[in-house]
Amino acid sequence: MDLIKIAVFGSAGGSELDKHKKSAFIIGEEIALNHAILCTGACPGLPHEAALGTASKAGLVLGFSPAMNLADHVNKFNFPDSPYLFIFTGMEKKGRNLICTRTCDAGIFISGRFGTLNEFTLLYDEGNGKAIGLLKDSGGFVDEVIIPSTQNTEKLTKATILVDNDPRTLVTGIIETINRQRKTGKGKR
Repeated sequence: MDLIKIAVFGSAGGSELDKHKKSAFIIGEEIALNHAILCTGACPGLPHEAALGTASKAGLVLGFSPAMNLADHVNKFNFPDSPYLFIFTGMEKKGRNLICTRTCDAGIFISGRFGTLNEFTLLYDEGNGKAIGLLKDSGGFVDEVIIPSTQNTEKLTKATILVDNDPRTLVTGIIETINRQRKTGKGKR
C-alpha cells in the first residue's frame, strides 16, 4: 500500500506562530485521520504543531532533520526530539528541504518566511504534479507572496494548487486531489 505523504511547511517562530497553532494542529489531526503520513523538517513552530496533531491521533510523523544525529538535532539546531520518526539528512536546513519536498506527495503551507518560500518553490518548480495547499489568511509569506505570485505568474507548472482558509477542508481537498491523480496516473507516485 502506498500511503499518502503530506508535508506541512510554515513559520518556525515569530508573530504568526501563536495565531495559527490551532490550525496547524488541526491539519496534523486531519492528516492522521485520513491515514496519511505527515512529513516535516522536524523543526519547531507550525510544522511541530502539525506533528503534535498527527501524533495525538496516533499518526506517523516523518521528521527530515538537517542534522547528522539526534544530539546535533537537539543541541546544534535546538529542534524538538519528538514525536518524529527521524531521517537525519546531515544536509543543513536547505538540503533537508529538498529531500522532504521530493519525498512528499503534497505540501500544505501555513504563514511562513524565507524557509517556507524555499520549500514552496521546490514543490512548485520541481513538483512533477504534486498538490500544494495554501492556508489562506494565515499571514506571512503565504498571504503576502505565495498566493499573489501563483495568481500572477506566467510560469507553467504541473503542480495543483488549492487555496482554502479552513484547515480541515484544505486537507480533504489535498487527499482528494492525490487520490484523483493516482487514479488517472498523473502526479507523483
